[in-house]
Amino acid sequence: MKHLLAFIAAAVLATGAAQAEQKACSRIAKPVCVLKDGKKSTVNNACMAENAGASVLHDGACEGGDMCSMLYKPVCAISPATGKEETYSGICVSENANARIVHDGACKAS
Repeated sequence: MKHLLAFIAAAVLATGAAQAEQKACSRIAKPVCVLKDGKKSTVNNACMAENAGASVLHDGACEGGDMCSMLYKPVCAISPATGKEETYSGICVSENANARIVHDGACKAS
């Protein structure tokens, strides 16, 4: 019986420690598009994304879908394949590449 109580106490303490590691997040909606486990989704804010262990791709809701507009509105983003800045024709295209946006507009030449 002592061992069972000790096990339960240890489990409760471990759960509390895991919860203590997470930040307290506001509920203010400032959506971000995130990538977690290979899937994109919109999360309420960057703090909640961090607590969920997701990578923020860009501010604002995900553009969605496999089909992107042909409208050219370039963004500079970090390519997951190369780890370097690349210019993408739009937010949707960068999302589909799972690239993290650095800024609006084309990347500056180095």
